[in-house]
Amino acid sequence: MIATAIQALRACVNWRWSVQLIGLMMVFAVGSIVDAADTPVSRVRPVSIPVKDPILPPSLWPYEREAIREGLYLLFEQWDEAALNIDEELVRHVSYFYKYYSIVDPHGTNRIIERSRKYYPAIRKIFESHRLPEELAFAIPFVESAFVNKARSDKKAVGLFQFLKNTARAFDLTVSGQVDERLDYRKSASACATYISKNRVLFDSTVLSIGSFHHGTSRLTRILRRLPIKDDRWDFVSIFNHRQLGKYSKEYIPKCLAAALVFRFLKNLDMEAIPEIGTENRKLPRFVYVKDLKEKYPDLLRLNPDLQQAKTTYLYATTRGYLLVEELNYTPAEAPVLIARQEASPAETAPKEAPAIEVPEESEREEPSPIKPVEETGTVPQLVGDAWEESIRDRFPKHEIVMNKSYTGVIEEIGIIFDQNLKVGEEWPEDEILILEVGRPPIPEDELTSEEYTRFIQEYMTTLRQSSESF
Repeated sequence: MIATAIQALRACVNWRWSVQLIGLMMVFAVGSIVDAADTPVSRVRPVSIPVKDPILPPSLWPYEREAIREGLYLLFEQWDEAALNIDEELVRHVSYFYKYYSIVDPHGTNRIIERSRKYYPAIRKIFESHRLPEELAFAIPFVESAFVNKARSDKKAVGLFQFLKNTARAFDLTVSGQVDERLDYRKSASACATYISKNRVLFDSTVLSIGSFHHGTSRLTRILRRLPIKDDRWDFVSIFNHRQLGKYSKEYIPKCLAAALVFRFLKNLDMEAIPEIGTENRKLPRFVYVKDLKEKYPDLLRLNPDLQQAKTTYLYATTRGYLLVEELNYTPAEAPVLIARQEASPAETAPKEAPAIEVPEESEREEPSPIKPVEETGTVPQLVGDAWEESIRDRFPKHEIVMNKSYTGVIEEIGIIFDQNLKVGEEWPEDEILILEVGRPPIPEDELTSEEYTRFIQEYMTTLRQSSESF
């Protein structure tokens, strides 16, 4: 009897431990699932969603929301961003300013890009010496002053980086009645890089250090202390909606990130300027429900990717309202057209085993009357129709010519001035290949001055070289 009782007691104890073990395993499994579900979005990079019908070809200019999202993930990865999540609020506002810079006002952005060429190389070296990304060397002066070195704000901030007096002096810039080193862009760049690199360590964040340059270190610290944090990271939506940030301050980080993406896309596409695609825009000074806009604009979300996850428009202080893209005046270009190429020699086209063929020399052609250089005439020669075709064939007798009628009156001069190493009036090298992208507007029919013509040729040469590489 006693032995039977002992065996029963042992069985109960073993059963109890088994139940507890199973319970612990279940708790561990559930905890792992919860932890996985709480993982911040920017730590787990989502799979890119392919765009079925892109509004612009990726080779021309990325515009879709997914391209912006992917660009942000790449930036955050390369910047080792450790304190901020990429949430929908961040993607939305970055997409808006990216749309503004590259679609709504590409001409204005290109003017800033042109001004940046004078300052950016030196600024980049200074930022790199502080181990800061090259995108910041472009984005911060882009947003702060549009690369205008003598810029002055209403709050008396001065220079390319818009330093106030006290902040400038705190970072060893001399500001007095006789000297204002805020106007020395190299010293200002060094002060800005020192400021951001210190706060990059303080906040363990590149993006928040950018925000601190505008908001101030102490103010941003006070804001972050009151915000909810999950897994050592903040969501941008809680920062953007904080009541202590003014309407312009809210938009500073999205503008800098949008400018950084413009820089990255230009570099990746090997382009010197944003393609200026025509658009029809409308400013909305009041909040409007997205569902109401969709009824009026069936293509609303493709033309305005920033509205894809939004219920209403947001009235941006920078643009004094919401800029709505109503129409995109872009017609996809046809395939590149080969304008002229060197004619294959008989020795190259003949079979290898066949004996060499002696080709009689071609009878000499009468040299066409030379076209006077632009510097002498001051205007662009306008040859049209058969006269132009005959002239260009005479000028390039050793080339096979494929005509492109939409560029009548342009190709001859382009051929002469195609290479910067050639002088006006020199022969075009026989082994040079000239490819012209169909769809670029021809030269105006009106007479141009020498300066206008030279500028036109320089822009055209850039397009031609890019087309030659892709060909």
